[in-house]
Amino acid sequence: MVRGCKRDVEETVFVESTTGRIFPMASAPYLGVEAVFNAENYWVNMQGIHTLASELDLSLANSACWEHVLTDQAPRTKCSPPCCEVNELGGRAHAAMLLQKSSTNPPVMCGSLDLPSSWVSKITIGRGDFHLRYPPDGQRSMYYSRSKLELYTDNKHEQAMTMRVSLYKDTARSILVESIEYFRLRHDCLDKRHRYPLCGKTVEHFLPGRAFSLRQLTEISGRRRKLMFYVEARQDGLVCREDILGVKVLERFQGRSDRLVYRSVAVGQNRAPGSSKPLYTLPNSEACGELMVNKMAQKYSRLETSKRFSLELAKRTFYIYQGRIRTQYHYEPTRITRCTSHHVKGRHSSSRVALPRSHVHVTHSNLHADPRCVADVSTPASFDFEDQQAVLAAERDCLTEIRRAQLEVLELLRLRQQEESSFVIDRNALMKSVHGEPFGNCQEASQSKSVQACTIDYLTPFLQHVQNPNDMSFDEAQHVRDACLRSLKERLIERANILMTSLNEENAKLAKKQAMWVEYRAKYTHADI
Repeated sequence: MVRGCKRDVEETVFVESTTGRIFPMASAPYLGVEAVFNAENYWVNMQGIHTLASELDLSLANSACWEHVLTDQAPRTKCSPPCCEVNELGGRAHAAMLLQKSSTNPPVMCGSLDLPSSWVSKITIGRGDFHLRYPPDGQRSMYYSRSKLELYTDNKHEQAMTMRVSLYKDTARSILVESIEYFRLRHDCLDKRHRYPLCGKTVEHFLPGRAFSLRQLTEISGRRRKLMFYVEARQDGLVCREDILGVKVLERFQGRSDRLVYRSVAVGQNRAPGSSKPLYTLPNSEACGELMVNKMAQKYSRLETSKRFSLELAKRTFYIYQGRIRTQYHYEPTRITRCTSHHVKGRHSSSRVALPRSHVHVTHSNLHADPRCVADVSTPASFDFEDQQAVLAAERDCLTEIRRAQLEVLELLRLRQQEESSFVIDRNALMKSVHGEPFGNCQEASQSKSVQACTIDYLTPFLQHVQNPNDMSFDEAQHVRDACLRSLKERLIERANILMTSLNEENAKLAKKQAMWVEYRAKYTHADI
């Protein structure tokens, strides 16, 4: 039974708990009501259990009809307005009327029954015990069939681990197949790690906010490495990078202004036949040495607003040892052939130096494969292939970007190894107050204590030539003041130089992008765009 005048219920209704059906007061199928209750009290029906539900007087303030069991703070009256009058007044008016009566008349305690106090002492849990979660030492292990579950309290495990699930090959749990580890509050944003000991594979998942925007690191020891990034946080649009160690490097991009979507480089340890010095090299770890570049390739997406897809660059491949560059363009709609250009360099030429036209052989293939495109793309007036200077510049830019990406990956791996050797746990003020001393990084704690113990005086270097710092003469004080101002001036000049260097670098990047935009506008007309 749900009484009216509250919770936007206009009239008293019955709700059948088994079906959820609602019955009005007049058509309720129930024979009687024994008692009613709410969050404050419990009332017993004094009108008889055989009185039909539709004939009940639901005025709980009338003690002749309803008797309360617990102590009632509201005034008790023998006569109270019927429920219809309460409905007419509304819930708020009825509540105001009761409040006014309760403030003027003292509560009646006669005939009331109050619950006795409990003999059980109040349960209290300290803050430290509450955060411990798994008493007495803050960890718990549960064993299942060919599996094991380990639970840890925050900041109790030496690597900030909160849970580890281990899957085994046998029922004796001696051969580990897979291990899943969960972390929390690590400064390197490590969230989850998968280990596969039998195949030497490790997969690490990171939260947003770490260095280089790394999202996932998959590594098969000595064979393959795959890095996935948060593309929204990177300016170069790098989505993933896959390294087949000592063989090939693959990179995939998204949302770049130059429409670059793929880049690969084939590497090796062997030099070109008949050459004493490798043409192109990539930095590598100290154990492996440098890598020789054999081939580079770049793929580009189509510009959907362009009217001539055959003029859009699709793929460019640089064959370093063969001394040639192949450029492929996108397919036109309903065409099975596309335009391809080859730039062949001389036998003893180097890609770093622009060559004369007599040493460069440029051939165009697939131009006459389709009879309908002879008049369109075979003539220089309608189709202008890139010259040798532009192609060589593209090769240099590609190599520069590959080297930059390689150095970034080496720095990322070095930083990752350093983080695993000495990790840091991020804790808020509540955890610091609960646990007292910080966990995990003891070196950082000792350093912070030593810094707090010793007081730093910035004037100590300037007071070396003063005999008594507590009693200085006017000349000595003037000399110290001039030295401080001179040091401050030099520091401000140094910071200004740093800012100017950063500004010049940003201006150079902006000028390069503007030059690329001007070249793009000069190459394609408004109709093509």
